[in-house]
Amino acid sequence: MPIVEFRATVKLPERIIIAVTDEDSFGPVSRRLDNGDTVTVTLEVPTDEVTRLLGYSRKDGKTSYAVVGVDAVAVDLVVTKVSNEDLGRLHRRDPNADEFTSHDGRFQETKELGVRVADGLCQGTNAILGDIRAYLGQFWLRPVDHGGAPSNFVDRSRTMWREPGGAWARFCPGPQVLNMGPMILLKRRRIYLESADWGEVSGRVVDGVSIPPGFKLLADARERFHQGDVRMAIVELNAAVEWAATTFVEENLKRILPAESLRTVLDNHFSRLLSDWVLPLARQHIPALVSEDWQGIKQIRKLRAGAAHSSPDPSTIEAIQRKFLDLARIAARAVARLANRDAPRTPPFWGDHSGAFSSV
Repeated sequence: MPIVEFRATVKLPERIIIAVTDEDSFGPVSRRLDNGDTVTVTLEVPTDEVTRLLGYSRKDGKTSYAVVGVDAVAVDLVVTKVSNEDLGRLHRRDPNADEFTSHDGRFQETKELGVRVADGLCQGTNAILGDIRAYLGQFWLRPVDHGGAPSNFVDRSRTMWREPGGAWARFCPGPQVLNMGPMILLKRRRIYLESADWGEVSGRVVDGVSIPPGFKLLADARERFHQGDVRMAIVELNAAVEWAATTFVEENLKRILPAESLRTVLDNHFSRLLSDWVLPLARQHIPALVSEDWQGIKQIRKLRAGAAHSSPDPSTIEAIQRKFLDLARIAARAVARLANRDAPRTPPFWGDHSGAFSSV
């Protein structure tokens, strides 16, 4: 059956923040979707802005990174097994098809194909956004969604189509249904997405690696905090720690305890699980967790208990507001240690900072 290629520029709800030199590159990331289609995503790096910003730093004889926002991604989608009927309608050759006029000309309706293309563009983009949100700590990233209006979405994304080797033409499957802070210069700090990270992002997306629930909870907690919902922020931060602690105990005991006994251990109240199992095992296997993170974990537990009340004490809310950012960093490190993974980053929210930063 025919193969059709599509190309689009998908605008992002929020910017991906990258730290980049003019020698860095963020190559395309490809993955195969469940339906057999292949999607390839490339960051649309604002190269002119990077060059302009780095030009200032060269005047001082310094090698710096430009921190810039990526507003869009270029998405290429190869759709397999396109019906001959849809292919004929793309060429406006079906005498029985419904026709309509768009601002780009006359088209024949290909609504089912439009849904498939819009879904593919969203899935490819969201795989990248989800990975960066969880592993690189850019919690403000939100998924793209065509909102049930695929024709509008592909139009906004300036989607083109062609048969392999053919000329590009506008894709319009049906009638439409009717600020971040200043750019900054930064010496390398490894807090935002860099080209060195891109290979890891690519590998996880291509391999379809599932994001650990604890990492997603860490990002959700930071998002809640910046939305002003401090009670849910500490609840989700604590949930991330609980997931990691349970994972840690299960991994250490599953080879020595029968399954039924292990379930009994894991069904313990979490406070007992921490004191009776996590702490002794951590002293043996990850002493740094005990010396560096344990007091922070206890604070998270205490604040979570206070926030869970129907009418929490104002002093609890004030304490969460004051301590949350530090506790989020401790939680990210603790979750990674307990789950035996690299720690996700906890970069500052892009809207919180402007100006020049020295290296750390």
